Amino acid sequence: TIQAQQRATFPYNCVPNPLRGRGETCVHGYQCSTRFCCPQLKVCLTDSLDGTAMTHSEQWVKDIVKPVTCNTALDGANKHCRGNANGDPNPGFDQTRCGCNNAYMQHFNAETWMPCGTACTCGTGSPCPARNCVSCGANTVVRALWDSGFSTKMWLPGKIFDQNGINEAAGTIKVLWNDNTKSDALWDLVYAGPHNCCRNGQTQQPGAAPGPAPTPAT
Repeated sequence: TIQAQQRATFPYNCVPNPLRGRGETCVHGYQCSTRFCCPQLKVCLTDSLDGTAMTHSEQWVKDIVKPVTCNTALDGANKHCRGNANGDPNPGFDQTRCGCNNAYMQHFNAETWMPCGTACTCGTGSPCPARNCVSCGANTVVRALWDSGFSTKMWLPGKIFDQNGINEAAGTIKVLWNDNTKSDALWDLVYAGPHNCCRNGQTQQPGAAPGPAPTPAT
């Protein structure tokens, strides 16, 4: 596709399979299930105000990110470091112009900042790239996109209201927000920790034991 051809012109352009979860490492937004890779942190967030995503990051990632990975990535005129709403990098993307620290750039250049996983194969019948999921139930703590119904949308913390509110047929989950109001949120826009809730037939992926940072090639 034209989109794939455009992405192929950028460094570290793989589409990870499965997609990267909230709090996991990324280079471009389309590599995240959230569609947003923070330009400063190089970690998947729901939005720029997602202050709890990194509680799900591995320790070696936290060590590199502190206080930020790329300290000039959000400078007003610096579009070389950011992407659009679809998660694609802006034309002229250039990670070397973003004030990134040496530890991150080592991983970036060696392509060890994030795993690409198993490449998608056409005609397999399964959605690809896949999305990891976690088991959910009543009172599961979530971060979800609240929609006022009047064009106002924002990511907010809350918890799943009850088991009956998990409506797979409608593709929605009823969320009790922290202000004690409740409303339905779209399934794929509800994050229970790093991932969405599992649907019927999906299996929660076992969490990998936290490990040391991958060693960049020399």
